[in-house]
Amino acid sequence: MRHKQIETGDYLNYSYFYLRENQLHLTETFEKKAGKYAIGYHKGSYMHTYHTYEQIKKFLNEAGCRICGDSFEEYLYLMDGNSLNASANYVIKIMIEVEENN
Repeated sequence: MRHKQIETGDYLNYSYFYLRENQLHLTETFEKKAGKYAIGYHKGSYMHTYHTYEQIKKFLNEAGCRICGDSFEEYLYLMDGNSLNASANYVIKIMIEVEENN
């Protein structure tokens, strides 16, 4: 998700699809650059990731950091025999590039 989208709260309009891949035969690739990333984990539907984004933004503000790049979401799935609701088992790792305020 683009930097400006995060700032304006536009969390559902993705710019790219991020997929961790070990194969190098893809026609087009994008590499996440090295740097400092704030990482948060969201459990539940992607429709509610805005809660986690807002928490990350609040934390960054309190910690004296700011968003300086794009975000990446990595979708994980937890197997839980107690839940029949599949979306309740999704965990989304949200990574946002940050830097300290000057």
